[in-house]
Amino acid sequence: MQLESILNYSREVGLKLNYSELERKYGVNRKKIKKMHLSKSKTLKTRNRKSNLDQYRDLIIDKLSIPGVTMAGIYRYLSSNFEMEVTYNTMKHYIWKNKLKECIKKKEVMRFETDFGHQAQVDWKENIKLVSKHGEVFVVNVFAMILSASRRKYFELTISKNQYVLKNCIINAFEFFGGVPHEVLFDNMRTVADINDGKRKVNRKFMSFAEDLGFNPKLCKVRRPQTKGKVESQMKFLDDLKIYNNEFDSFDDLKEIVNNLQYTVNNQISQAHNQIPNLVYLKEKEYLKPLNMKFAKTLKSNLNTHKVSNECLISFKGNKYSVPLKFINKQVFIEPINDELYVYYNTSLIAIHQLSNNKINYQKNHYTDIVRSYSSFDDDYVDDIVTSNLLNFDRIGEK
Repeated sequence: MQLESILNYSREVGLKLNYSELERKYGVNRKKIKKMHLSKSKTLKTRNRKSNLDQYRDLIIDKLSIPGVTMAGIYRYLSSNFEMEVTYNTMKHYIWKNKLKECIKKKEVMRFETDFGHQAQVDWKENIKLVSKHGEVFVVNVFAMILSASRRKYFELTISKNQYVLKNCIINAFEFFGGVPHEVLFDNMRTVADINDGKRKVNRKFMSFAEDLGFNPKLCKVRRPQTKGKVESQMKFLDDLKIYNNEFDSFDDLKEIVNNLQYTVNNQISQAHNQIPNLVYLKEKEYLKPLNMKFAKTLKSNLNTHKVSNECLISFKGNKYSVPLKFINKQVFIEPINDELYVYYNTSLIAIHQLSNNKINYQKNHYTDIVRSYSSFDDDYVDDIVTSNLLNFDRIGEK
């Protein structure tokens, strides 16, 4: 029933009206409704007053459609960029009254599933800062690979994210999955993609690695994280690492925590298919390409994780480089950058060497500590021994 009919009927039968209720229902000011009702007029005249915000209507709708943008942010934007003389509350009322939020055209995101064994997705949880119970600061990364069909995940804690580490993680993931998917989807990480003149392609070294292992590397679309959404959704799960701040002893403890998170997420029901990933994986495993384990181990042996010898040396491309005495028998990671060799233990940089053709490359302070550990000579005598032996090392391999 229209408002005018209600007013006419109420007058005829002597019915009292709730003007506030009529205002909410018909959007007409209650005072005007009361005046019309009491004056017995048959027509209700209202003014269709224009708003100063009408000229910004489309712009406001466009800004409201951006995820995370607030009305306060839109008001600040309009105030600073246009001569807009309205208050924030006026703008809020305008948005509410004109139902502008309902005008937003939501972008459709197509959900898609892949065949068993067809695809895996890769991502990093980067630069996670954690503090041990002893106050030692660790800045670590977590490599993540997920099989797109079963949603089975592989996580690995790392220090660096360079191409050597990435390759090692991929091989470890394939060993964990017991096979190789036909394609692996990456974002535009610099260790995989080269970008020239706005064009993206997988770099030559990584493509060669992929061909050796038998998978096709693919790059996801720029600014379309949903194309790699299966692994992206697991990155939030890894935020649980922050719970362990001040609760762990060492880097090895953190590795164990990551392994436990991996076990948990693989054995709980996935919201994607409402099944347990490890159970669905038993079917997907049949569709993975076989992994040549012997070849995979050969590839890994060429990557740069090394055990420090009793002489405080690690090997790289046939030559040996020193590290501090306390790292004997420890596993260290080496990273060649330009003409230098960086050596890390856990997250700490412990040595930098100039790449050399010399067979043995000791830093003087490293060798001095070794000599001191075997003798109690005075400083001058130790220095003479160190200087003499280092010169002899430099001559090794000379023709």
